[in-house]
Amino acid sequence: MIESKIGSADNNNDNGQPLHYGSPYQLRGDFLRLYDNCMTYHAPGRSPYSNPQAGEVAGRVLAAVDRQLKLLLTSVPVMAALEFANGLRHWLRCRHCHKWRAAPYVHFAPLRVAAAAPPSRGGAGGGCGGGGGGCGFRCEQLPGRGCGQPCDQCGGAQVCSCAAAGQPR
Repeated sequence: MIESKIGSADNNNDNGQPLHYGSPYQLRGDFLRLYDNCMTYHAPGRSPYSNPQAGEVAGRVLAAVDRQLKLLLTSVPVMAALEFANGLRHWLRCRHCHKWRAAPYVHFAPLRVAAAAPPSRGGAGGGCGGGGGGCGFRCEQLPGRGCGQPCDQCGGAQVCSCAAAGQPR
């Protein structure tokens, strides 16, 4: 039983704000990953605990998700709300250069989830070197962006003048 959404206030995300998928396709992508994992784990000969019926159940769950997403994608109010959310400027602050970046919701939602996730423990750098979760946002996580570019809010090239304020205006 799922007690809370990924990235919800119950999971200690930053600022305790609820997080959402940026698009219905990202939601389907997660269900597809669950299906793929199930099919891999329950492949014949893979594990003594595999269950042949698990693949059938996973297939039915994915088919149900596809049916519901088809209804969602034809819902004018839902698509209008998603278009509105994608039209807003969503702000992320880089943990490295401290510059503010504006991101469309489709990029913002998964980056907020990744930044709120616990850091991975697999490396000498304490788990924060590979761009994984839990270490905060970095400019390079947005397509075509980097710390060398000016701040999206104040335009500061080397030093962000709005970084001292802590929030974009």
